[in-house]
Amino acid sequence: MKAEFVELIGKQHTLRVLFTLRVTGPQRFGELQKALGMNPAQLDRALKWLQERVYILAKTMPKRGHSVVVTYELGRRGAAFLDAFDSFVQGADKRRDVLGERPVQELVTLAA
Repeated sequence: MKAEFVELIGKQHTLRVLFTLRVTGPQRFGELQKALGMNPAQLDRALKWLQERVYILAKTMPKRGHSVVVTYELGRRGAAFLDAFDSFVQGADKRRDVLGERPVQELVTLAA
């Protein structure tokens, strides 16, 4: 079984969702889909994975009639993870001479 942080970093879209929510604030599904250029199934999987582990929160608000609006926002756990990830990337960047250009650039690209 993979460790949770390794799985989070290794999943294709989870970090992108977290970084986007940190920058944009709460977003509806369609807004996130447009911002990330993802297909709905990919985004749905990423959101469910992040919600199950409380990295993001889904807030449901009633709308006129019988429908509801769901917005997704970065949870405290997600914000703390991103802060730790940023520190890790900065530390790796400072040790680029030992770690090598390519692996450090991969980390920087993940955080972009």
